[in-house]
Parts: sequence; C-alpha cells; structure tokens
Amino acid sequence: DEPKVPTKVFVGDGGDGVVWIYERGQRQAALGQGPGEFIKPNGIEVSSDGLVFVADSPEQVVKVYALTGAPLNVFAGPLGGFGFPTDVAVNNALGELYVSDLRSNRIVVLDLQGNWKRDLAAPLTPSGYPFFIRATGLGMTPSGNLLVVDHALSLVAVLSPAGDLLDSIGYREGRYWTGALAVPLDAVSDGTRVYVTSNQAGR
Repeated sequence: DEPKVPTKVFVGDGGDGVVWIYERGQRQAALGQGPGEFIKPNGIEVSSDGLVFVADSPEQVVKVYALTGAPLNVFAGPLGGFGFPTDVAVNNALGELYVSDLRSNRIVVLDLQGNWKRDLAAPLTPSGYPFFIRATGLGMTPSGNLLVVDHALSLVAVLSPAGDLLDSIGYREGRYWTGALAVPLDAVSDGTRVYVTSNQAGR
C-alpha cells in the first residue's frame, strides 16, 4: 500500500509569491518563508512519500519541500538549466519527476533527488512537425502515462514514460481542433476521464 498522505491542499499565489497550505478548508501555513518565497509558483505536485515540488518559472528552478512547509532542495535542471519550467508531475512507481520546459519545448525527466535522467522531445506528426509546441501543463494518469497540455495548439497529448505518443485530445487524422479546449492550461485523470482546465472559457 502507498503511504497515507495527510489531506492538504497547496495553493500558489503568484501575486504574493507564496504557496499556502490549506487543511480541512483552513489556511494553516506556507511553504518556506511564506510571501516572497517564489517569484511565480506555477506548477505544484505532491509525491506519494510527501515531497512537495513547485516549479518557479521566472526563477528557472523546481523547489522541494516537506509537507510541513520546510524547504528541502532546489533543482536547477540539466546542464544549462531550465529555460522556463511551467509545471511538474510525479510518476511514483518509477520515482521520476517530469518538468515541462516552455522555452526548450521539452519535458525534462529527473529522479526525485534532482538528477537528470532524460529529455522527452515532442513527438512528430505524420507531416514531420512537433506534436506540441508550447507544453504548459502536466498531469499523470493512474497507469503512469503523462498528460502534456499545449495551450497554443489547444490540445492534450498522452505520452508513455519513454515519450511515445499514445493518444491525444484536440488532434485527429492530421488536424488540430483549434480552440476546442479554449486555451487549456492543465489536466488531470482519474483513470476513467481526463479533466482539462479551459482558461479562455473559464471552466
């Protein structure tokens, strides 16, 4: 059985540069020093063993915390660093952290100690173009496949841990359903459905 993680919700506040910790609907604490800990916390993910990963895009790092909010580590990325990390996702079974790097249009794969393992480049369409061009959000399916959200092309790509394209929402038979997801920013799956935030549609 996986360890039981206390029911906490981590909320990033870009205005104050803080990630607040809520429990049972009440704000209890913050990560690190609180306001000013981050420039802009974009992506937040909690591993099954209670590590909290936060992508700070302008600072070009991923910061790691305990569930209590205590700082543990800072990941600067592979050689050359991150360009603009926008989101993080954890594959607990493989012990891997996936980081979407907007400027390089790649997914950087690290172990949970921050060591680089590999990069996942965008798969190519039949016509030879990158399948996604602005990887903004990441999610993980219960089976361990990766959801990659492209806000520019309004699609969600489903990749294997090795980076193989398995499925997609917003692309079929060589055509993108441009705007169908109305500027999606993130996605999550419960194993039966995929839930996608639509920034433009506000739903």
